[in-house]
Amino acid sequence: MSRYHDHSTREVGQEDDARSDFWQIPTDWPVLDADHVHLWRVDLNQTDDLVARYSRVLVPDEEYRAGRFRFERHKRRFVVGRAILRQVLGRYLNLSPAHVAFGYGPKGKPFVDHSTDHLIRFNLSHTEELMVLAVSLNREMGVDVEFMRPISDIDQLADHCFSEK
Repeated sequence: MSRYHDHSTREVGQEDDARSDFWQIPTDWPVLDADHVHLWRVDLNQTDDLVARYSRVLVPDEEYRAGRFRFERHKRRFVVGRAILRQVLGRYLNLSPAHVAFGYGPKGKPFVDHSTDHLIRFNLSHTEELMVLAVSLNREMGVDVEFMRPISDIDQLADHCFSEK
């Protein structure tokens, strides 16, 4: 079973009629148990003030990575996504965002790296201005989001890529 949460710049409990009832802003921090996966939707397009505030949460390696982006919009999205990842995981782990430590698997997949017995697992996906974060206890899972763009020349593409069989 999954629970869906929205991480936004508004105060917890503040309503927004434009959002679907599917994604809820929690009035209290949700409790994670072994039978649930929490999904968080994050808008990566944030104000300059919030991006500056979020950048203060990053560790030096993340600051370096952010500085390597060629386009400012990609840097901003990285900063927001990484800071919110730290905030959300920090709340579950009862740590400040700056103290959430990550390890990396052989293919670069990040995981929570703590010497204590934390069983927090997470997976995230992002595309354009949207990030989705899945969090669970001792359960590996995956999440994926894709930007859907219209394809104006779909017939030409199909003719080029597919046979008539």
